[in-house]
Amino acid sequence: MRRVDRGVGALVAHARRALHGPVVVVLTADHGEEFGEHGGVYHGSTLYEEQVRVPLVIAAPGVAHRVVREPVALVDVAPTLAGLVGAPRPASMQGRDLRAAMIGDADPSRAVFAAVNTRRMVTRGRFKLVVDLALGVEELYDLAADPRERRNRAGDGMAQRPSLRADLAAWMESLAARAGGAGPLSRGRMGDRSAAPALAALALDARARGRDRVEALTLLADLGATEAAPALRPLLRDGDRAVADAAAVALGLAGDRSGVERLRRRAAGDPFTARWRAARALAAVGDPAGLDALCEGLHRDEPVALESLKSLTALGDPRAIEALLAVYADVHLRYRVVLALGATRDPRAFTVLRDAALGDPTDDVRANATAALGRLGDPRAVPVLAAMLRRDRAERYAAEALGALGALGRAVDGWDARGATPDGWTCGAHDDETGWRYLGARSCVSPRGGGAIDLTVTRGGERRVVIRARRDAGPETRATLRVDGREVARFALSPRWDEPRLAVTLSPGPRRFEVVTDDRAARVSVDHVAVVDPR
Repeated sequence: MRRVDRGVGALVAHARRALHGPVVVVLTADHGEEFGEHGGVYHGSTLYEEQVRVPLVIAAPGVAHRVVREPVALVDVAPTLAGLVGAPRPASMQGRDLRAAMIGDADPSRAVFAAVNTRRMVTRGRFKLVVDLALGVEELYDLAADPRERRNRAGDGMAQRPSLRADLAAWMESLAARAGGAGPLSRGRMGDRSAAPALAALALDARARGRDRVEALTLLADLGATEAAPALRPLLRDGDRAVADAAAVALGLAGDRSGVERLRRRAAGDPFTARWRAARALAAVGDPAGLDALCEGLHRDEPVALESLKSLTALGDPRAIEALLAVYADVHLRYRVVLALGATRDPRAFTVLRDAALGDPTDDVRANATAALGRLGDPRAVPVLAAMLRRDRAERYAAEALGALGALGRAVDGWDARGATPDGWTCGAHDDETGWRYLGARSCVSPRGGGAIDLTVTRGGERRVVIRARRDAGPETRATLRVDGREVARFALSPRWDEPRLAVTLSPGPRRFEVVTDDRAARVSVDHVAVVDPR
């Protein structure tokens, strides 16, 4: 910080000498950084305070020093600068002029918003609401009482929740209006999964414009609205070929094989975008007919390459090995490439995955490569994974190593991931990038930070279970995860959030999750238990 302070001071001093006039100085940042506070690293992935709270310093001639404690937004910087220098403000400029707050007239009732991926956030005063539009999950925090956002109060019936939800809805409507008007298409473009029924109705409306029907189907596919799939099957016979093609893609990405023949024809044609979308839908139903288009997608722009890697991971076709090895050198794609390599079950991927798991400088790559070794099914991975579990320095990847050993059917030093309960528990890799759907369970928070939490499962069958736990202080220790009193798995537990992910066959009914550490004096918190499926 001292180095930054000296550098900023030198810059400001030079500006004042060179400009020969009053200078307005603004110092801020575009985002924060997470270092494990909520189980992740880097930025651009959540809306917790460590990622969205940034410094904002504005120094202007004639304005006394003052600390403004009410939340403001980075979108306010531009109109504030325009006001300070007397520049006209364009009608399209968003945000509020902060000059009133700078002289002590801040508005404590003002709501401030933020967004990342499918999550939207509003904060007003001491309260903050985060909504995941894709999952339909809400988190409500009292930042004054719980500044680290450990206790989700969304289910507590707090009076602030409805008004914050209304603020958020109004903000989203305003964004939709700027993007071309309200309606299901605008909501779908913003990732709002609650728009799925209206999008399906639009797609089925033969009186609507063809391009709107196609976009509605495309958005349904992108939103992962699988519940709409059965209603879309008649569209495969629609007189508008573009609508029929888009319906086939939406059905395929929802796991419905009704449009496979149409998808195969599209995957063999032109242009690339149509061929590639058909290939993704084919991969979702396990059909390799679009493999060439997916491999071609690896060499397109990064968003297309990443989606291609997701589809190749789902497909797991060994014929993709050469194309995957060819793009492994791209550091922006590598965290996804290793998962796809593991899915191929090709022995040629072992050396690459082993070296990545043991020595890649990026946490995401190491964790995914460790999980991929389990998917690869190569027995040479067993001693590598066992050694990772035994070494203290590898504790941060213990959950992935445990899952990989479980996938290989092995147990090491009591870390048994092979089905430790009569319900058929097994460990397995879960790909964070695909998103989760909540199925037949409620997301809970342990009251008062206890080490146990109850979850009610209303739908049985194969599911993923995610449990987040941490110890409040002290060094890392090994912990036992118990379900209904039965030991399921062991993992590392640290002062940061740790997230064991398990694949499980569950029968309906109440379940109790409990985390017990080797250090019996440790206080344990358990949070965000969910039964989910990868989308």
